[in-house]
Amino acid sequence: MNDSNTDCHAVLGLSKDANADEARAAFRRLAKQYHPDAAKGDADQFHIISQAYDSYCQSAAAPVPLPARRTLVSSFWKTARQVAPAPLNGANIHADLRLSLEDSLKGAARRVTLEDGRALDVQCPPGCVSGDIIRLKGAGEPGQFGGNNGDALIRIALMEHKRASLSGRDLHLPLWLDLHQLRAGSRVEMRTPHGPLRVKVPPLSSNGQTLRLKDLGLPANRSKPAGHLFVTLKARRSPSFSDALGRFSRIWANPLRPTT
Repeated sequence: MNDSNTDCHAVLGLSKDANADEARAAFRRLAKQYHPDAAKGDADQFHIISQAYDSYCQSAAAPVPLPARRTLVSSFWKTARQVAPAPLNGANIHADLRLSLEDSLKGAARRVTLEDGRALDVQCPPGCVSGDIIRLKGAGEPGQFGGNNGDALIRIALMEHKRASLSGRDLHLPLWLDLHQLRAGSRVEMRTPHGPLRVKVPPLSSNGQTLRLKDLGLPANRSKPAGHLFVTLKARRSPSFSDALGRFSRIWANPLRPTT
């Protein structure tokens, strides 16, 4: 047995006295393992295995005819294609994006950094709230064997506002007024997340009264209707009233002691 035959025995994992059936079975097993279409295929190793089997067939005591060898390799390729792995879609990835209330009201373009270090630009539509998911198609993990890439799922989280509160899609804001503004009524400009707004306060309004400004909450989003802005009127104590109350308190605490 020559060196070439010894080498092909080693490549195919055969003993020196292996017969043709054992060689054929070894070739099938190794070719299936290293076929380029297999999950862990290796085109170079597959070529080496094919050459080793061809060398064995040529140098064996009873050589396998060339047409028969070609038929064997052709049938294997057909079988290997039949068992090739099915397309596998990539996994979705998740990230959180914190938004201000102003961004939610007007919509905003923001950038979010994923766990793998990639940065994605996210277009947040007006009216999004905490828990809403923005899907970026194809921005997730790559697919395998021709499968589709996964998606990036961006979860919105609204930050707390220093003055306004949110209940569902309704905004709530306090409006501080002097007593004469409550009694006489007035038009007052107030700061809101929308920007400055002029609010009409009806005459004879009272402390704690709530005014509703229609559709000035969160804007409509998909099937969700627009919310409203609720303004709660708050009365300020006038300086004269505070001074009088303080003087009265001092006199009541020390009725025999003169006060200035």
